[in-house]
Amino acid sequence: AWLENRKKDPRYSSLKQKFVNRMTSKVSPLLNTESLNLQFDSNQADSDGDGYSNLFERALGMDSLGYDRKAVPSMPIRQDNRPSISFIRYSNPLQSTDEAFTYHIEQSYNLRTWTPAEVFLMSKIDQGGGLERVTYVSPTSDEGKKVKFLRLKISTP
Repeated sequence: AWLENRKKDPRYSSLKQKFVNRMTSKVSPLLNTESLNLQFDSNQADSDGDGYSNLFERALGMDSLGYDRKAVPSMPIRQDNRPSISFIRYSNPLQSTDEAFTYHIEQSYNLRTWTPAEVFLMSKIDQGGGLERVTYVSPTSDEGKKVKFLRLKISTP
């Protein structure tokens, strides 16, 4: 359904051409236009050039054909210095989108090695349309310790 709706969007054709032009000029002029046209709709592609993959944008209810930042994960600063991450997600992705998104929160102390984060769900706020804003918080403060980085990773089966 996502792909069919995407192809009906009036911006689709012009953005697809911009994507092909961007990829051939920045990555390699030897890339095959036909394969780039197929890649435009792939999960890994950043078809609108905003830095987020189609899968990531789809799983957060973002617009994969337009530059948007409304649902991008944020790191709210807490007075207790506990690391946290907040983002919008589907409360039941399978029911809302017919896709089984899994939302993984990972942590790192060096930005190279990532492991499942030690966090708990602090709040969940309904956004309508099957979306909710969630905030996850680390159970302990990083004060006096190494800085803990958090990130959101999306996967599908």
